[in-house]
Amino acid sequence: VQIRIENLRMNLSDGQFLTISDLKIEPGDVLGIKSESPRKAQVLMDILYGLREPEMGIVEVDENYSFGEISRVSWRKQVTLARGVQLFSGTIFESLSCGNPSIHAGEIREVLREVGILDEILKLPDGIHHEIKFHGANLDRNLVLKLNLAKALVQNPRLVLIDEILDFLDEEFAI
Repeated sequence: VQIRIENLRMNLSDGQFLTISDLKIEPGDVLGIKSESPRKAQVLMDILYGLREPEMGIVEVDENYSFGEISRVSWRKQVTLARGVQLFSGTIFESLSCGNPSIHAGEIREVLREVGILDEILKLPDGIHHEIKFHGANLDRNLVLKLNLAKALVQNPRLVLIDEILDFLDEEFAI
């Protein structure tokens, strides 16, 4: 996905503004956003995911479409937002696949390998079919956060937005 942001401005309602004069993200780019205010980064993620409309400015996708011209339902099929803990009760497989019947166990295992936790998951009593509690309450916090990343990646989106999760992982973790 190519994204271009120009003259974006958003009032954060606490006296702060999110302002981006010019930003272009090319396919394959990895972009880290560091801000003096976590709220600014969160609002930018909301805009890129389609949860908010900027008050001013242009947000274009693939040089052809303004965000205003794209169906939010269609956009969210192409983009995933990993924020907080979004695991539900059931098996690891069910939580990561979100009930999508087109996602197979092999795909889940491959993403778990990419995130670096396949061996750890396979050591659990039932592997990827291990039962987890809501928000992964019965698992280690680092494992839960990495599962949340895996959940975002298994959908094979065109754009992955990761909000704050990396801040809470151990320093050895790298994608």
